[in-house]
Amino acid sequence: MKEKYQKILLQEGLNDWKIIIKKRGGGGNCSFSKKEIILDTKHKDNFGLFLHELAHAVSGKKHYENDGILMDTMARLINKYTNF
Repeated sequence: MKEKYQKILLQEGLNDWKIIIKKRGGGGNCSFSKKEIILDTKHKDNFGLFLHELAHAVSGKKHYENDGILMDTMARLINKYTNF
């Protein structure tokens, strides 16, 4: 899945971002300072969680809280990358 996630980062223009999968005791995190999407090993195959963290990265730090811009971005990503 990590390779799939990295490919999606590139498709979304996040060329300098990377995916980190490690044991961290949580679900996921979007680190703007490190340009990383971090997923706990327990959740590495959770595509919905990845899309949620990706929405944070795409929306930008200004829209980090779950505001309307973030939710619109999330909906766009779900429509683009899933078969719903």
